Amino acid sequence: MVWRIHPGKYPPQISDEVKAQAMSVALAEALKQNVEFDDVDPDAIRRLGPKWQSHVEGLQKRLHMQNGANFDGLLALAWRVNRFAHYYEAALFRTTLDLSDKIPQELKEELSMPREIGKRFHCGTLLAQHYAAVVGTSDILAGTGITSFPETGILLEALALDCVLQAALRMPNDLGGALDLLADSASANNLALQGTQQLVNYLSTKAQRAAIGKAGAEKRHSKMAQLKEWTLVKHKGGSWKSANQAAHELTSQVLAHSKEIGANLTESNAQRTIAEWIRKSG
Repeated sequence: MVWRIHPGKYPPQISDEVKAQAMSVALAEALKQNVEFDDVDPDAIRRLGPKWQSHVEGLQKRLHMQNGANFDGLLALAWRVNRFAHYYEAALFRTTLDLSDKIPQELKEELSMPREIGKRFHCGTLLAQHYAAVVGTSDILAGTGITSFPETGILLEALALDCVLQAALRMPNDLGGALDLLADSASANNLALQGTQQLVNYLSTKAQRAAIGKAGAEKRHSKMAQLKEWTLVKHKGGSWKSANQAAHELTSQVLAHSKEIGANLTESNAQRTIAEWIRKSG
């Protein structure tokens, strides 16, 4: 299931038309993301240390269980959606900045650059906010080999995995860049786990409430079924010209029995309900 972090509040000037324009720009930029990846030497991953190596293996196993062996396609989609989210947020933020005449134009352009936008959010946050906006857009899947949109948590885990792989490629020449990427991986992975767990808890609570409601309804219907059966026995023991006459004369007894067994028969509907039971039984 696609879940999302609730996006930040935008001013009312961010209309559907503005969002559609931002969507068009962001999607065009996302499709520039390369869908072909270089293989990462296992030795490069081992250089990150046994814990990170174990972490990579765990991510690969979970993604394999969810999406088969198409790692490259999943990684490509994760980076495409991540790129889309950054450009989408940047376009919306730029519109917000344009509402102010106190900010210099050059500063507006700098602050609304996707790279600058990314610095203000932990890795994966924008993906989780805006993934739902692009779900259903088949163009984003083109060339990835992915035929349906994965759950948000899976896409975040794919992003986390690719961050580790990129970190491995930067070692040992760019230690600072590698550490930043490992931090990004941890952020995206934690977000995936937290969001998925919250979704599981929500669905579990929803299922429990539905079960309680169903049990309550069955209990209420069970009492009414007992009352109906009791009423029809009474009807068979008498002699009436019509269902309406029988209902009229049986109403007081049926209402009294309804209270005794805890059935939910109201006085205002009692006679009509009794008459319907009798008619349908004949």
